[in-house]
Amino acid sequence: MVIHEYGDNSLPKIVLLHPMLADARCMRRLTESMEGTYCAIIPDLSGQGEDTGEYGNARQEAETLLLYLKEKGYTELALLMGASLGGLVGMYLLARGEIACQTVVFEGVPLYENAWMIRRLMTFGFLKKHRKAVRMSLDAVKKSMTARYGVFGDAMAENFVKMSETSLVNVVRDCSDFPFSPLPEAVQRRIFIEVGSKDINCKQNTTILKHYPGIHIRVRKGYGHCMYLSEHYAEYGKLVENYMGRATS
Repeated sequence: MVIHEYGDNSLPKIVLLHPMLADARCMRRLTESMEGTYCAIIPDLSGQGEDTGEYGNARQEAETLLLYLKEKGYTELALLMGASLGGLVGMYLLARGEIACQTVVFEGVPLYENAWMIRRLMTFGFLKKHRKAVRMSLDAVKKSMTARYGVFGDAMAENFVKMSETSLVNVVRDCSDFPFSPLPEAVQRRIFIEVGSKDINCKQNTTILKHYPGIHIRVRKGYGHCMYLSEHYAEYGKLVENYMGRATS
């Protein structure tokens, strides 16, 4: 993990965690539409962005981030925001109970209990696409990614091509097996989940609420996985700040 920090560290702290294949550059764009002034901590998860290592597991990513936050004295966050894989890392961070978060916003977070069939299908699909991508020119991969993910496409293409198959397999494993560790009710009430109606993760809403009945879930009709984020990045920061206002009111 390579952790980037932007802004005066005397300001309220916000942590933004990117989805699989994205990186800190993508999440940095969200801060551009935020009206408040913050110190933003935005990591490149392992194997993505400036990090050149292997992705192991989300629990390890959360531990690395937790160590950084504690060493810097950032034990109270105004916001913890994570998309997809980043949201999973955020859930493991919350489960440790060592960082206080005023507001938590997750987009398309994959919370499954040993979904072995999804794991098999996703592993096969990602490896097939990855092997094809590494045989293509980077420009061709960027064109394909940009057509689907807009301004995030270039970064996602670069990360997809450079990620190892081991890292991809490990990400898929994490995104299909989450332990649902207990969370205090007060923490649950500060969590807001955004998910598209066409996102396969939307089917997990009932399971999520069974384990965490205090969480707030908003379904975006007609959107796929993390597509609301990629299509509305220019105003997503304001959406997040709206949740920050709700959590503290």
